[in-house]
Amino acid sequence: MNSHTECIIVGAGSAGAGAALQLEREGVEFLLLDKTGNAGGLIENARSVDNCVWVPARSPGSSVAGLIRNRLNSAGIGIVEFDVKRITQNENSTWTVTGDDAASISSSALILAAGTRPVNLRGVRKCKNITFEIRDLEIPDSDESRDLRIVVVGGGDVAFDGALNLADRGINTHILVRGPEYRANESLKKEIAASGLCSLHLNTSVDSITKTAEGVIVNARKPDGPEKLHADGALICIGRRSSLEDISVIARSNRSPAELEEEGLFLAGDIHSGRLRQVTIASGDGVRQAMHAAEFLRIRNT
Repeated sequence: MNSHTECIIVGAGSAGAGAALQLEREGVEFLLLDKTGNAGGLIENARSVDNCVWVPARSPGSSVAGLIRNRLNSAGIGIVEFDVKRITQNENSTWTVTGDDAASISSSALILAAGTRPVNLRGVRKCKNITFEIRDLEIPDSDESRDLRIVVVGGGDVAFDGALNLADRGINTHILVRGPEYRANESLKKEIAASGLCSLHLNTSVDSITKTAEGVIVNARKPDGPEKLHADGALICIGRRSSLEDISVIARSNRSPAELEEEGLFLAGDIHSGRLRQVTIASGDGVRQAMHAAEFLRIRNT
């Protein structure tokens, strides 16, 4: 694939979907790329979505992702499965994205809405029962999982949400938090405290997680000495970083987002939102940046 379009959107989560719907309204020719070939993004991992005005309270993230997919389908917007490996700014002020098979697509404007990827725990290798996203964790059906024990590493919203997701399935969960406090929001804290299946371990640093025939062994350190936990699996939620930071021009540029927008590159959603990672923020940001991109193209083509 070697082609050109007016605008490329990288990422088909909440921000990318919002951008695509707005560009469709603006009459801009575009391609929506996602490495999975599917829409929805990380909201699929959420146990429930409680702060979004356009879905019922406590809607599962999978349902919200389904709504995003249905909305794109109803608008006739397709998704190109494309894993972006390199982004290049060309001499003629256009942009080129290159995939892992050397396929490339160029455009006059580029909207980066690829979200974030999990931070790895040093020395830990992902497998079916050691994962960084709950959707990747292989566990039995609920009838077979009553005696399971899963270790969750992290003290933020994602870790607590994952622990509660597991507890909903009747799985005993041990949450290991490195410091004396946790960063999760108050609602999640209350739910963890009320759950009879979630145990909190503060001041607990993880040295290693090893896969065994029976499950995993977690070697940890507490103020009073080392601790070894045997579990059936581990979910690591110690932070997230931009999924394009290693290949994006952003990582190697001293230019501000405003300066990049003048050159036709627009950042949308979690890729630049820091800790403000919410589906409503991302979708609105996608619409906003698509409006800016459409205006940029109108001026460029005048």
